[in-house]
Amino acid sequence: MSGPRRGLTALALTVLLGAFCAPAGASPVPTPRPGSPAVSAEAPGGPGAVEGAPAPRPRPARAEHVDAPAAPAASSTGAPAAAPARRAASDAPKPAPRPASRPAQLASRTPPPTFAPPSAGGLCGDARLQGQAMSTIDGTGPCGVANPVRLQSAAGVKLTRTVIVGCAAARALADWLEQSAAPAARSLMGGRLAAITPFAGYACRSRNSRVGARLSEHAFGRAIDVGAFTVAGHGEVSVLEGWGGSAPERAFLRRVWRDACGPFGTVLGPQSDRFHRNHFHLDVADYRSGPYCR
Repeated sequence: MSGPRRGLTALALTVLLGAFCAPAGASPVPTPRPGSPAVSAEAPGGPGAVEGAPAPRPRPARAEHVDAPAAPAASSTGAPAAAPARRAASDAPKPAPRPASRPAQLASRTPPPTFAPPSAGGLCGDARLQGQAMSTIDGTGPCGVANPVRLQSAAGVKLTRTVIVGCAAARALADWLEQSAAPAARSLMGGRLAAITPFAGYACRSRNSRVGARLSEHAFGRAIDVGAFTVAGHGEVSVLEGWGGSAPERAFLRRVWRDACGPFGTVLGPQSDRFHRNHFHLDVADYRSGPYCR
């Protein structure tokens, strides 16, 4: 090989060896395309990232399908797993509304007697009456009492046993005891009227308990039967024995029997029939012809 040709060959080898041995930092940086954003000198990949490498383009956002959370599985230690997210309030089942009132077919026909304290004016609005107010009595058929009371005393006179009547009968009894029976006991028997013995009050029955007869005023709480009077210092004066007893007893019983005709609409005693030979029947029935007294 001639001298000039060997010189050119050596020069070419020198250039090639220099290219292979050049450091990476000396590599030419490609010229960015027009309109392309400038690339940061430091890649965000951290240590080991290639200097000057272009950042990858972000993938387009796409809707991801999210499965419903499965029931939490218990851990091997028995402790409950993390609780799932609470259900939205709108998804929670709502309790059925309670009915405003019980259906009529479930309502009891005869409510149990519930007692209420008397009003400020006394039982039935009358301070002379003592006892307990009751809820309405709805008896069999037409029987019943709209404003029943369990009466214990009237006008300061004790009842030897309580009796259930309506307010109208209770007030009429207080009028009769206050205006007639108590004064008659003092003037004719010489003592204070301490008590009366009622035989009957409210009772769902016919007149004189006879089959086929009309309903008695007792069936509506408008009647009371009185069988005896207790006078302090004298004892008991019964209708059965006192009607034909001593003079003071006969006078007393006839006075109170006669005076009852007014406060009460019906008054029946021993002279009316055999059914009333041992008591006075007193009721507040209102007759267009006036009180019926026998």
